[in-house]
Amino acid sequence: MNSLYPLHVEAHRTSLLTRLIGWIGWGIILISMVSAVINPRDIISVLGFLGAGILLAASQWFLAPRWYELYNDRIIVTYGKPRERIVLFDEISAVQIHRSPVSLEIKIKIANNRIVSLTPLNPAEFEQKIMQAVTQYTGIEKR
Repeated sequence: MNSLYPLHVEAHRTSLLTRLIGWIGWGIILISMVSAVINPRDIISVLGFLGAGILLAASQWFLAPRWYELYNDRIIVTYGKPRERIVLFDEISAVQIHRSPVSLEIKIKIANNRIVSLTPLNPAEFEQKIMQAVTQYTGIEKR
């Protein structure tokens, strides 16, 4: 039972630090471009700043989730395009809410003892939707 449209879409709760890393990366890229125009002979410094800025911006783009899509048979975690992580319901062994001092996160245990952590804006509602979809798909409640 495959669905083309998600049952539920939830945005990722992004921390200020994660956003700051991305913006600092873009700022360093801009500084390196201005530096290249002002002093074109100092190419080593320009390339160093450009590389550092690209590294920061790219790491924030590829490592920080953007949103979560819940389908009838899977959860898709979307990072910066083209990166996605697909968690099939057949692989899920347990779904739990983990309470930390900073936030609530949903821990999904996969069959091969790996854990996928999700930090949606509304973790209690998203966990409930996941449990409903997984139970409907497998017929077993995975708590």
